[in-house]
Parts: sequence; C-alpha cells; structure tokens
Amino acid sequence: RLLGPEAIGQYVFALSLATVFSVFLDFGFRAVLVRAIAAGEPAARDLLRKTWRWVLVSSFLVVGGLIIYSRPWEGEVRGLAVALASLAIAADAVTLTIWSVFRGRQNLWFEARSFIVQYAVAIIFGLTAASLGWSVVFVVAASLAGSLTHMGLALWAAFKNPNVYPSA
Repeated sequence: RLLGPEAIGQYVFALSLATVFSVFLDFGFRAVLVRAIAAGEPAARDLLRKTWRWVLVSSFLVVGGLIIYSRPWEGEVRGLAVALASLAIAADAVTLTIWSVFRGRQNLWFEARSFIVQYAVAIIFGLTAASLGWSVVFVVAASLAGSLTHMGLALWAAFKNPNVYPSA
C-alpha cells in the first residue's frame, strides 16, 4: 500500500527475476557440502573449493547478465531495481556457502542470529523508504542492505571460527 501498484509491480518484478536466476548459483553444491563436512569426508575441503569456485563464477555471470539485461545505466527504475536485486542474490549465495560449512559442523548459532539481523535491517530500511515515499529502488536497496549485513556477519563468524573449516 505504501508503494502503490506501479512500484509494487517493479519491486516484485526485480526480486522475481533475480530469484529465478539464483537457482544457477547453487545447483545443489551446498547440500552436498553440508553432508560431506558432517560425515567428515576427506574430500570435503576440495568440495568446498569447488563450491566456492562455482558460486563466485556463476554469481559474476548471473549478476553480469542481469545487469546487461536491465540496463541500469539508462536510469530507469526497473533496471536499477533489477541490478540491486541481482547483487543481493550474489551476496546471499556467498553467505549461504559460508553457512553451509557451519551447518556441516552442526553449528547454527551464528546463522540463526544473523538471519534475524538481516531481516531487521531489510524491514527497517524498507519500511522507512516506503513510508517516506522514496522510489522502489530504495526498497530493493533495503533488501541488498540486509543481504550485505548478513554476508558481513557470516564473514565475521567464519574468521572468528577458523576451526570450523575442513582440514586438508
């Protein structure tokens, strides 16, 4: 209601398009990684490297493709919203890869708290932007802010707990 029908359409389009392509950022690697780490398989470290390689390369390709498709440099709201949503899914792919390692170690403490902070950031910024009547770009940027916050917390947890990663 705060955004109006046109802005809601732009918002849903941007997030839906990015979400459809987010499938290419995983392909089930993270589920296999969790299982390998939980089972203590010697190949878990190599699988983690391959997963990172896939996530980073596919994120670059998907984000690049969505940005080229949406042409945000033309200044249209739809294009800017799609570009921001694509960056959010890439940040989420990185974040979920980090959390997969923690899940394999059956340590969900950091992830659970990080999700709460992510949603709080996105909701507070999104509602603020919508209440102030700002463009839908700022509402999508709120999702990106939540995703970047989540990624930052995941990186912090990973560096704080280096022993959670599989040994060579």
